Amino acid sequence: MAVVDKEGARSAQELRENSKRKKQSDLESDSVASCISAAEDSTAQSHTKKRKFMENVTQQSSPQPPLQITTTAYPTFNEGEWIEKFKKAIRNDKKSRDDTMQHSNSVLLGLLNLTNEMERTKKEIEQQKNELEQKKNVLEQQKNKLEENTKALDDYLCD
Repeated sequence: MAVVDKEGARSAQELRENSKRKKQSDLESDSVASCISAAEDSTAQSHTKKRKFMENVTQQSSPQPPLQITTTAYPTFNEGEWIEKFKKAIRNDKKSRDDTMQHSNSVLLGLLNLTNEMERTKKEIEQQKNELEQKKNVLEQQKNKLEENTKALDDYLCD
């Protein structure tokens, strides 16, 4: 009877283990199935989003009549036209800045040349002033000598 009980216990144990393995296998299968299902759902959503996006793109790129607005206060909005206007404004602004910079550079260069010319002229004037001062000193010496000679001549003639 003990042998039978051991075999019964062994078979009951095996049944429990088999049941656990089956539950584990079922759980893994369910987990894999749910992952596959989630991936399929995600892929389907992605394809749906792509399809809707492409439909929107083709609808936007196909020529459509402009919106009819009854008031003249609100003109139609043409995106491409505005983009071109902005690009042109940016190019003009850049060109204007470049022109301004070039003009500023030429003005500064002109001022630098003028400053250099003024410095050169100032040095020339200073040099001429020094030369005139030297000539004045020479003339002063000659005048003093002439006065001495005149006085000596007067003294000689008076005696």
